[in-house]
Amino acid sequence: MRIRSGGHDYEGLSYISESPFFVVDLRNLRSITINTENSTAWVQAGATLGELYYNIANKSRTLAFPAGTCPTVGVGGHFSGGGYSMMSRKHGIAADHIIDARLIDVNGRILNRESMGEDLFWAIRGGGGASFGAITAWKIKLVSVPENVTVFNVVKTLSQNATEPIHRWQYISNKVDENLLIRIFIGRGDSIQDGNRTIQASFTSLFLGQIDTLLPLMQQSFPELGLVKEDCTEMSWIKSVLYFAGFPTESSLSVLLNRTRPRRSYNKAKSDYVTVPIPDDGLQGIWERLYEEEINSTQLQFSPYGGKLNQISESETPFPHRSGNIYMIHYLVRWTEEENEEAESRISWIRRLYKYMAPYVSNYPRAAYLNYRDLDLGVNSKENPTYAEAKIWGIKYFKNNFNRLVHVKTMIDPENFFKNEQSIPPVGSWWKKEGELYYSIAQKSRTLAFPAGVCPIVGVGGHLSGGGYGMLSRKHGIAIDHIIDAQLVDVNGQILDRESMGEDLFWAIRGSGGASFGVIIEWKIKLVSVPQNVGPIVTLLPLAQKSFPELGLMREDCAEMSWIESAPYFARFAAGSSLSVLLNKTPLRCPYYKGKSDCVKEPIPNKGLEGICELPFPHRSGNLYMIHYLVAWTEDEREESHRYTSYEEASIWGTKYFKNNFDRLVRVKTVVDPGNFFRHEQSIPPISSIAEERR
Repeated sequence: MRIRSGGHDYEGLSYISESPFFVVDLRNLRSITINTENSTAWVQAGATLGELYYNIANKSRTLAFPAGTCPTVGVGGHFSGGGYSMMSRKHGIAADHIIDARLIDVNGRILNRESMGEDLFWAIRGGGGASFGAITAWKIKLVSVPENVTVFNVVKTLSQNATEPIHRWQYISNKVDENLLIRIFIGRGDSIQDGNRTIQASFTSLFLGQIDTLLPLMQQSFPELGLVKEDCTEMSWIKSVLYFAGFPTESSLSVLLNRTRPRRSYNKAKSDYVTVPIPDDGLQGIWERLYEEEINSTQLQFSPYGGKLNQISESETPFPHRSGNIYMIHYLVRWTEEENEEAESRISWIRRLYKYMAPYVSNYPRAAYLNYRDLDLGVNSKENPTYAEAKIWGIKYFKNNFNRLVHVKTMIDPENFFKNEQSIPPVGSWWKKEGELYYSIAQKSRTLAFPAGVCPIVGVGGHLSGGGYGMLSRKHGIAIDHIIDAQLVDVNGQILDRESMGEDLFWAIRGSGGASFGVIIEWKIKLVSVPQNVGPIVTLLPLAQKSFPELGLMREDCAEMSWIESAPYFARFAAGSSLSVLLNKTPLRCPYYKGKSDCVKEPIPNKGLEGICELPFPHRSGNLYMIHYLVAWTEDEREESHRYTSYEEASIWGTKYFKNNFDRLVRVKTVVDPGNFFRHEQSIPPISSIAEERR
């Protein structure tokens, strides 16, 4: 299924497919209702930007909406992917002004903001709506504009030393008055002096004010452009829409109602974000590559950030491109025939240019803008797309927001009905990190919890299979004490649950490290009950005074909060952090480290301090506490670790982890994986390998 609003998806994902498909075409859902009293509008998803702007202008000269410059683009996809505009430095992107929506979900329900919930409402405002349902309408908040705005378009060529103002623009474009947005369009053109082909840069601008205010502002911040009064024109905001769309400003506004593009061409686009100004030699390399292509077939757009874009958090919407970006680059190459040598040449050229630009743009990830869709970044497999393959392109569009999008997708479309080559994939619970588990529990209940670790980016797969100590362990035991079923892929490729794997194997994977026995893909766990607020303080203080007065605990040291609020607290996030921080799978820093542990049975005396089972997990009665030793470093200079190969060697570490349970684990391993397919440096060995070794 393809969902088509305006049909402008750069890779055609709204109207073409390699597999048999049908199109849900929304073009007839184009009703627009403007409410000037509260500056809002309901816009159906099949309407175009031109139709929206036309309807706003018919109601008010001083209301507008910050979205794209191409009037034939449909609002359905444009808004759901972000929506950059000539007013973005003043008002942000289109998605920042969406206040309600109507969406048809996988079950055929028509949902609004209240009924879909804030997670899904968050996801469709910049995360690409087609992954989550069919969006039929948006409610948007309009913005105020002056009765007259100022536009200009100053053209410079390389023969006029265009490199100097382009280079200078990088240092001021994101810092000048937020009412001013100066965009640069770079391509091939003819020299004014001799008519020879050259590189031409058009400095195109919208200023939300009058010429008399703009000129001194430009003289102070960007004198290199040499702007003069004759370059500028004052007009209404709606006339500026015609201007930036390439229409004569005296044209009738009805041209904005035309849904047909003026000419048909094929194109390939890419995008980048620049966080450090490109040096002169980097710009010269761009000019050299532009000279390779024919006139008018290529274009680069430099679109500035800063202003309002800097003031909104990266996680406020899925659109993450906020503070820290100077400008965005849009690479575009066109051709006229569908499939020929010209098309191959153009696509090859833009890919070479993109490769050349790598040292000059953002990295880790190399960010991209969803509305400039680029399948070169990666695609999902046709059947059963995985998180790993989707993350390749997903983090480039959405950075850390990708993980939350996956979470939302899993909740509302777990069978992946709404899908395309770059749709958000759903995942099973095996993939979740502890933070995601805690977040999901909190979405359902304030008085349910799970006793596991404090680090939200730790995966539940390994953590639960190894034991899982947490802040609730003295009350509820460890994580594995609450596992009641599991799904495991064994050495023969069978997917086993508790009943089919048998109690010996089910026993083994709860505390021994499941990787010795198969691939655990899912756990079924029993949640525990917790109070509405952990505490209360009035109960804790006399308890602490009686049992541990040496600590000197006082009321001001304590804070009451819900269990889920304690999760970010113990993970050391700032007070008041949104629970969505628990969905971030990326470590704040990536040191290398070495850890060790001990279990203490007798109190360590002062002098010593100055110098420093029902399941496989054996560390129960008799222990006072556990010590975790940890040292971290940032460069990978460790020596290769010793690899254990025999039972005797394995028992050296095995009895320390599992005590007498080690031998039973070896017997289970021998039954389920006698060929030792699942192995690593500290996996349980099968007895068969020992017998062969002894022969």
